[in-house]
Amino acid sequence: MARLSPVLFVFYFHSRVPVSEHVLCLYAQFLSHTLTVGAIRNYLNGVRLFHLFHGTDYPHTTSFPLRLTLLGLAKSSTHIPKQALAITVPVLRRVFHVLQPDSALVCLIFCLP
Repeated sequence: MARLSPVLFVFYFHSRVPVSEHVLCLYAQFLSHTLTVGAIRNYLNGVRLFHLFHGTDYPHTTSFPLRLTLLGLAKSSTHIPKQALAITVPVLRRVFHVLQPDSALVCLIFCLP
């Protein structure tokens, strides 16, 4: 599993709400292998919203260990998002000719957004 989604995280800890500060720090560390720190903050916000929607207290909003974990992840982050190269008209023409343009199915798939 590339990353533990917030939904799975919430289902696993549903009976253990509120989630401990230690578990949130471990979750942030686990997510740091595949996500940026900004995305990790969004995931943690999802956990916070889950607590609030279920009427439980979320005491970790200003948690020092969690802030320290996120700060450490930001400083040691080696995650560089992979950005695809732009698809230009010559590239599209080349792909079109390689994919046997006489096939109706290939033409249909090539035209789909």
